Amino acid sequence: MRVIGAILAGLLSNRLKPSIVLILSFFFISVNFFLIGLGTDNSHNISIILIALSSSALVVFGLRGVYFTLLSETKMPMAHTGFLVGLISVVGFAPDIFFAPIAGRILDSFESTTGHSFYFYFLGIISLIGFLTSIILNRQKF
Repeated sequence: MRVIGAILAGLLSNRLKPSIVLILSFFFISVNFFLIGLGTDNSHNISIILIALSSSALVVFGLRGVYFTLLSETKMPMAHTGFLVGLISVVGFAPDIFFAPIAGRILDSFESTTGHSFYFYFLGIISLIGFLTSIILNRQKF
């Protein structure tokens, strides 16, 4: 999934601006996470949930393959590249550090599938913030 998502997002960002790819990607995963949250109460939705999770994973890995291209779109000076790559890495990979404990706390706090629903709502809200931030970035004149 990682390689496929990153390559597809890279090809798409060659045709569109990288910030547009971010907008589309964050919108897609926001909708998917909210739909998964709604569907976790019903075991009959398992195939839909698996498709939504798989496609979301593909898009998330695509996002990771594209967010460094924003440096060229925003015309950042080459002298700042090292700092900016470090900053992007800290922000972009922070979910790998924090989301497992957050997921554990949410799942432990609620019974049955309610915790799973709330966790996917949480992911949807975080993705929605990314979506709105991408729109703001796209509207900037560089």
